Amino acid sequence: MADLSRLKRKGACCHDLLSNLFELSDSDLELFFILLGRSPMTVDDISEACGRHRSTVFRILQKLESSGLIYRHTANIREGGYYHEYSIQEEAELEKIVQERAEELIDSLRKRIQEFAPDIKKSNAVARPRSSAKLLKALQ
Repeated sequence: MADLSRLKRKGACCHDLLSNLFELSDSDLELFFILLGRSPMTVDDISEACGRHRSTVFRILQKLESSGLIYRHTANIREGGYYHEYSIQEEAELEKIVQERAEELIDSLRKRIQEFAPDIKKSNAVARPRSSAKLLKALQ
């Protein structure tokens, strides 16, 4: 899990939010922000803009697309064939996706908190006998 404490600091920005909620790397975010300023773009356009290999760009685009932050559409070529263009979701859709992901994370944290007390008791019960056994062995 990402470092959520970064979100609490003064000056935290959308970069920190996206990084934490969607577990995006700096490279992932670089492509996201390239698209934000210039979409729609092809894989070749993005590869040229960021100086990364097409295969790396494609892998990152798949990650961003699966997170819902971007979408892909197919454009036809007159002479035959097609190519894909990638775009950032509309602002309202992005906000909805980020809100939903934040709620999923909050729900997950609440569940972990509810499981915390039983887990700690269980861990303590398991740890005690081992500690006692080590102590007895050390005393002998």
